[in-house]
Amino acid sequence: SPNAALVPEHNVGGEAGGRFRVGPNLRLSVSGFFNRLEQPVSNVTQQITATQIIRQRQNLGDARIYGMEGTLSWQPTNALKFEAFYLWDRASVTDFAATPGLVGKRLPEVPEHRVTLRTDISLPHAFRVSLSGRFVGNQFDDDLNTVILNRFFQVDADISHNLGESARLFVAMENM
Repeated sequence: SPNAALVPEHNVGGEAGGRFRVGPNLRLSVSGFFNRLEQPVSNVTQQITATQIIRQRQNLGDARIYGMEGTLSWQPTNALKFEAFYLWDRASVTDFAATPGLVGKRLPEVPEHRVTLRTDISLPHAFRVSLSGRFVGNQFDDDLNTVILNRFFQVDADISHNLGESARLFVAMENM
């Protein structure tokens, strides 16, 4: 249901990390982050009946979001690059006076684990082909953390052609 009393979210946080050359063609980057999200907007359950669930967009009190991410990149030749990305993300409610039972619950639709594998191949005549596979872990669909959205794997591909230094023409297929 609509809620005219919503106010903008505000984030206070930081991130620190580093990039390292592990070998002649191998690079690693690692970072950690911590955020305090004030007044996050979320769907809050108002009523559950046998036939429907009523939720309203509300500002929660506060949420804490922290985690780490890493990237491993290997480029054996100028024309070929492999990358692996990992994100661990923990997002939970830390304060909500209107519904104290939500404190400690995970924020809806924020998976804890995400992994992406990507290959980029440079072809002659300024063409490039990319193929990505992304794994997204379980996440909750609701504020009460009772409805689980199952993990999934998605494959994307694109082919592109550089039209100079500032433009690129591409065709992409997502969620193949």
